[in-house]
Amino acid sequence: MAPKSLVSTLKPKRITQAILGKHLDLSERSVRELFGKDIFPNTVNSKALTEADIDICRIAYIQHLRVQAAGRSKDNDEVSENDDPDIQLARLRKEQIIITRIKRRKIMGELVERVDLRLAVSAAFSRVKTVLLKVSKKHAGHLSVMDEELEIREYLDGIIYEALEELASTPVETIGKEVDPNDIEIDDE
Repeated sequence: MAPKSLVSTLKPKRITQAILGKHLDLSERSVRELFGKDIFPNTVNSKALTEADIDICRIAYIQHLRVQAAGRSKDNDEVSENDDPDIQLARLRKEQIIITRIKRRKIMGELVERVDLRLAVSAAFSRVKTVLLKVSKKHAGHLSVMDEELEIREYLDGIIYEALEELASTPVETIGKEVDPNDIEIDDE
């Protein structure tokens, strides 16, 4: 038997996609899909892999997994059947954590549902309208007997100030619960 030459021992060993798949704990089909999605660098020839390419592909695959786990993937599709179960579990846990945080903030009163917010704002505007309409009806008699402009202005300033104080002193939680348009008082002075 002839001795092997030094050149033949330095020649890099050819690796198949199946061997790369075993190294990455993936099927050969998954490795082909990763090549198709350009996850591995273009310098790696999918048909003629070498031992050096294994390290390059492993690093590229790890970076791809990190990008997916962080949610920065180019294709933000839903989890497909071909995804790694660890990635699916990480996404599920991330979503569960987000939902739990939202629920906790709702319970603590830090977050309000959009529908509740709309109702509260509508009720607040209704409250302002009611208080301001009450002002004109309540004080029309006093204003009708006043002749001097300065006296009227001072009186109106006082009335407006009282109405604003009433509005400002109303707790937000009670808006919409205590005011009814039928509660408007009309003084017959």
